[in-house]
Amino acid sequence: MIFFYIYTLHNLRSNCIKHMNTQKPCKNTKQFDEGSNIFDERIKIFDKRRKRCFRAYKPAMKDTGRKLQSRRKILKKYVNNAGSKVMVVKTVTFCHILRKHGKIFFMDTPLVSICTIAYNHAPFIRQCMDGVLMQKTSFPVEFLIHDDASADETADMIREYETCFPDVIKAIYQTENQFSKGAQIWAKYLFPKARGKYIALCDGDDYWTDPLKLQKQVDFLETHPDYAMCGGKYRTTIMGQNEIHEYERKGTDKYPNGRTVTFDDFFDSYLFYTLTVCFRREYICNIQKYKVCIDDTVYCAVMDKGKGFLFPDYFAMYRLHPGGVNAKKTRRERLQFSEDFHKEMLPDFGSKSKSLRKRNIRDVIDLRFIDLRESKHFFRDYLKIVHFALSGKSDTFLYGLGQLIEKTGRYTSARVKKFFR
Repeated sequence: MIFFYIYTLHNLRSNCIKHMNTQKPCKNTKQFDEGSNIFDERIKIFDKRRKRCFRAYKPAMKDTGRKLQSRRKILKKYVNNAGSKVMVVKTVTFCHILRKHGKIFFMDTPLVSICTIAYNHAPFIRQCMDGVLMQKTSFPVEFLIHDDASADETADMIREYETCFPDVIKAIYQTENQFSKGAQIWAKYLFPKARGKYIALCDGDDYWTDPLKLQKQVDFLETHPDYAMCGGKYRTTIMGQNEIHEYERKGTDKYPNGRTVTFDDFFDSYLFYTLTVCFRREYICNIQKYKVCIDDTVYCAVMDKGKGFLFPDYFAMYRLHPGGVNAKKTRRERLQFSEDFHKEMLPDFGSKSKSLRKRNIRDVIDLRFIDLRESKHFFRDYLKIVHFALSGKSDTFLYGLGQLIEKTGRYTSARVKKFFR
């Protein structure tokens, strides 16, 4: 490690002159020519801070046994591969140095903040962090991980990676589970600490499969200022007790060249999902005012400011397993949560998104028909459903009527079958 830094400083000037090309750096970087005073000053600063870098790795050098072997394995896999075209020094305390084809860029802040929530994800968290760390980018990133007082070894695994990448991974460890207390993890703990211009999301039990995911998304958003968010396709893995099934999300193959989505029709197709999205951080500054902060809350706040784009590429793998949050909820609990969410979102965004109002009509009607099965006042409660379905705006009247007819037919058919059993 020490030899690497000495070698970098010794060949810094010669590499800049020898391999200069015409490729432009990203907007938040500064390029320094060989003859500039700023370049010489930065070299001196880097030279002075080498010892600080070495001190950061001193605990890892002193460790022995399995822990040291594990850290060396991670470092060997991700840090400073001399044969690669892109090399990022991730151990500098105050600045990141990127060498690409001989050009040197000094970057003070990350361009992308990756936010991850982990809870009892010991079987999956390594794959999640590996998917983030394998990203090939021409800009610095930061990786924010929130461990919500996991009862397994999730926190220990995160600490292991954080020790190897102290300037990339910023972990938050809770001693008490905050989600069970009603805390909104994204809005309260992760988004306020994010420093990047863009934010990407990935839960601890999911993982990214495309090493160019972030580079593709940032390049698109940088060149399309009217777009607020972009995402990609993903595959789903269903984990049972003894087998694993993998399938692709339906409907995404209809757009081989990608698709532009507006807020008005966003929830009709619902092609975006948490583990693939990347959006502009400035559009979620006021998201803390909402009591419910989930992925749909983020989508409403972001899509209200611009358009979204769906890439035709597969970016990630979504994992369904018995320990997932949604797997533990019943259908009624999910629909009740959806109704509470829409009650909070509709006053601000209902007039701007027809698809949001249509989804509210669908979920509330489903919830009312579930409650109708145990109702003691059938006709009174059914008339309430009819009134709700037909009381929407003119552009959703036919949709509400169609949902009412469909759900009534299903309910009647189920009752008849139950009667003749």
